[in-house]
Amino acid sequence: MTSDEEARELLDSSSYGILSLVSQDGQPYGVPVNHVYAPQDNAIYIHCAQEGQKLDFLRANPKASFTVVGMGQVVEEKFTTRYESAIVQGVASLIEEEQEKVRALLLLCARLTPSMAETQDAYIQTFLPKVAVIRLDIREITGKRNCAGG
Repeated sequence: MTSDEEARELLDSSSYGILSLVSQDGQPYGVPVNHVYAPQDNAIYIHCAQEGQKLDFLRANPKASFTVVGMGQVVEEKFTTRYESAIVQGVASLIEEEQEKVRALLLLCARLTPSMAETQDAYIQTFLPKVAVIRLDIREITGKRNCAGG
């Protein structure tokens, strides 16, 4: 088992993960998404279109889970897999306030497109009306690691 700090480090170093929600009829729904971890907010930010299943499910039930996986390597001769993962449990919400939305998008751009720093502001302003931002407030984070297998 990894520590809370190690799980947060993996969350911070990952650029994508699986957001898991629950559909209106109780079915699990997991979707791969880009994200940024904001330790100052104890939250994860995710951008998406302004409509779709993610948002429908989130509005009906804000409980969410988010999983990132680091290294993954099968060690055949030892019948094991080396891996590391972090799982977040929390409450997701759609950011409505424009200033917070812009701040989250700047964090996402800084994390995912750092070489485009000079054009990020203009890009965000152009697409701001067309993009939604989900904030996942972290209630619990756990991590696991297996480095066995030589």
